[in-house]
Amino acid sequence: MKISSQTQFTLSPVPRATAFFVFLMTLFILPSCGKEDHLAANMEKQAATYQELAEMMNQLSEGNDVPSAADKVSELVVQMMTLKKESNSMAKPEDDVALEALQNNKSYSEAVSAFFAAQKKLIQSGKMTAEIFAALQGFHKAPEPLVGEGRN
Repeated sequence: MKISSQTQFTLSPVPRATAFFVFLMTLFILPSCGKEDHLAANMEKQAATYQELAEMMNQLSEGNDVPSAADKVSELVVQMMTLKKESNSMAKPEDDVALEALQNNKSYSEAVSAFFAAQKKLIQSGKMTAEIFAALQGFHKAPEPLVGEGRN
């Protein structure tokens, strides 16, 4: 018995409906899974960037010469703005527990505090250069308010 190529790949109505249902699930349900994980990972990257900026500013305030510090600060500020824009475009968790976990992220809040303390220390040391100051102004060039900066 010879089977034509058309009948070899044709599904009956039940498997066809099942395949269509699986296809719809992959389009609509699976992309929404783990959004809290992506947001948490993004916040961890932001925390690491804040920490790196804080360490660099602490080195500068202590008199250590960080080669091309202004360029590195500018690069980190651009990286931070990219991460913040990404986090703003992500869906916020709807579960109260997940939302509270993100809001009480200690590593993020500690990194932000360390950044502002290092910035203050750098200014008070008198070693804040115009180039580094200009690079830090990138934080204020965001096209729209970010979450935590007047946008909820």
